[in-house]
Amino acid sequence: GALTIQKNRDPEIGELLDADLPDAPGSRFLKVRCATGRYFALPVPREMKTAREAGAWTYGLTAKEYRPDVRT
Repeated sequence: GALTIQKNRDPEIGELLDADLPDAPGSRFLKVRCATGRYFALPVPREMKTAREAGAWTYGLTAKEYRPDVRT
């Protein structure tokens, strides 16, 4: 029942989701695909507006600095 806020064309950058969890309504998550093909949902701050911005935040970078060319 999550709502897509923004979805990047690159599945490794991911999809920004909004979800109402029982104990945490209005939670925001970044759904990403790892190199093994599995999907993960990472919690991110509510103020994230794009999947790229949320992915960058997980590495302590700005969206402009975030360039996920190679992942391990």
